[in-house]
Order: sequence, then structure tokens, then C-alpha cells
Amino acid sequence: MAAVATWPARLPAAPLREGYSGDPHQAATRTEMEQGTARKRHLTAAPPAQISLKWRMSAEQFEIFKSFYHFDLREGTGWFNVPLWFGSGMVTVEAQFSERYQAAARGAASVTVTTALTVRELPTMSEEEAATLAELGPTGMLRWPDLLPDTMLRDTVNIDPHQPVLKTDMDNGPVSKRAPFPNSPASTPVSWRMSGSEFEAFKGFYRWLLKNGNAWFSMPIWVGGGFEIVAVQFTDRYAFTPGRALDVLVTADLTLRQLPVLEDGPALLLTSLGEDGLASFAAGIHQFVHVTYPEV
Repeated sequence: MAAVATWPARLPAAPLREGYSGDPHQAATRTEMEQGTARKRHLTAAPPAQISLKWRMSAEQFEIFKSFYHFDLREGTGWFNVPLWFGSGMVTVEAQFSERYQAAARGAASVTVTTALTVRELPTMSEEEAATLAELGPTGMLRWPDLLPDTMLRDTVNIDPHQPVLKTDMDNGPVSKRAPFPNSPASTPVSWRMSGSEFEAFKGFYRWLLKNGNAWFSMPIWVGGGFEIVAVQFTDRYAFTPGRALDVLVTADLTLRQLPVLEDGPALLLTSLGEDGLASFAAGIHQFVHVTYPEV
């Protein structure tokens, strides 16, 4: 087996923060179901990660880079060890160019190289370390660990209440619409701002406990009137980018098993009495449910 090349010491030791982003693995294979959520699966247990980045180089460094790319990496096809940013700091990993690079002039003697790299596997804590993050909710479902941010950035939440309904054009009158099944999954984009240590825990939770985002778990989701505990699943990969200072900005799309909706009875009471009126019954309801009825 040929030796793996090493990123030359005279080239930049770190990529630019601008334009840097990472995906933890290749996209999962999705199969849409006639009823309920899509089925997700990965072809490998540890699918490779993707990193988009830029390096700022001097004219001399760019000459070294071109030679390294052409000769050592055989026009970018070879694997090499390179330092990259993974949230809590720089880590040297084995990577390969995912595509050809592009070079743009920056002033008289500076070049910006833009490209994407495939990383064999995203650096993550071990499965044993991730096991300490496992926490179960009242129903026995895995839940969002207390170690991670308890709420997402609210300005990114944009709930789509269900999957598309079926439509049939009619010869006369409006289009006929019908829902294919009663409990349709909802979806929403979300984002979290995490510290380096929180992001390390998140990567372990996602990789090992959620099986690369395939497993369902419960977490607090903003659903309009506040946050409620909802069963969710990652729709696809998350992405991470450098945030403010040393923070990491994590973005993703979540599938909600079902958007929380009031039953007919409570909804009618809320419509009739309003929140204040309904709250006035709280003490009486508590007395009946927890004191009077148990004694009877």
C-alpha cells in the first residue's frame, strides 16, 4: 500500500473561516412510504464526511500547492493527511479532494483556493464515551441530552405542518384535496449555537446513539405557543460552520412524527374561555383529579 501524502508544512496551517462548512456523512438513502415517514438508511456504518473550504495562499505557496496536487496527489486523486477544523479545534485527518479546486486572484500576490474535501470519517468521540450521553424520556424513547442546548435559535424554526396532500383536478368545480393518512409527519429547519465541547457531545450523540441521524428521539420543539416535547428525526445530514468567536453554528432539518394539536374537547374550551378563563379552572381540576377522584 502506498504511503499517504502529508500536507506540506509551507502551505497554510488552517483554512479560512469564510466559506467553511462541513457535513458529517454522505446523504442517506431515503425511501418514501405510502403512510408515515420516509425510511432512511446508510450503505456503510461510517460514511465519509464532506468539508467545503478555502485557503488563502501567497504566490509562492500556490506554486507549492499546484505541484503537491499534480505530482503527490496524482491530480487530486490521492489521499493525504491535512489539518482541518471540526468545531473544538484543528485535527489532522485523512482526506481526498472531492472535486477540482478553483483559484482566484486576491491582490497582486495572493491567491484564494476554493475546493471540497472528502474525509474518511468525521472525528468523533468513541461509542463508549457517547453511551454516557444516553438519556430516556418517560415513554422510553431516547431524548435530547441535558448537556446540549435546551432550545434552538427560534428565528430559524419554520414549521411545515404535514406532507403534501393528494390533489385531483375535477371536470367542474375546485380541485379535490385529501390527506393520504391521518397522522402526517411535519418538518422544520432548526439551528443551534454550540460551544466546542457541546459540539463534541452532539457529534457523539448523532453518530452513535442516533445511528448517523436515523433513530427517533424526543426533544423540545417550538410549536407556536411555546416549546413542547416532540418525537423527531433528522431529515438528512446536519451542517456545521464557524459561529461567533469560538462557537459552532449547527443547522439541520427535523422531521416531527406528528405536530402537537389539541384534541377537540380542550380546543373547544380554549376557544370558548380563552387562556385566562381556562387557567381559572386549573385549581378545581387539580383538586378533582388528584384528591377527590382518588378518594372516591
